[in-house]
Amino acid sequence: MVGEKKDGGHRLLLNDRKSLELNGITNVEKFDEKEIDLDTEMGKLSIKGEEMYMKHLNLDKGELIIEGFVKGIVYSEHGDIKKKEKGFFRRLFK
Repeated sequence: MVGEKKDGGHRLLLNDRKSLELNGITNVEKFDEKEIDLDTEMGKLSIKGEEMYMKHLNLDKGELIIEGFVKGIVYSEHGDIKKKEKGFFRRLFK
């Protein structure tokens, strides 16, 4: 999967919850060892886990490889994550 040209699609391959290969990545919004928020060709993608790190990133080709323990993978439509964050902070500071 890595080394292939970006073809406008999106794929992910999870191996034993320890290695995640993705393509179709357009942007990395947030990255730390417990949470990764990405923009993909198919919408927003949030990955939760432990001790995660980027083994490979090439945004020109849309490629990303993550190592670490993956606990969850959630897709949302473009903008849904930001809407939820704004709603939470708006309620918090009222």
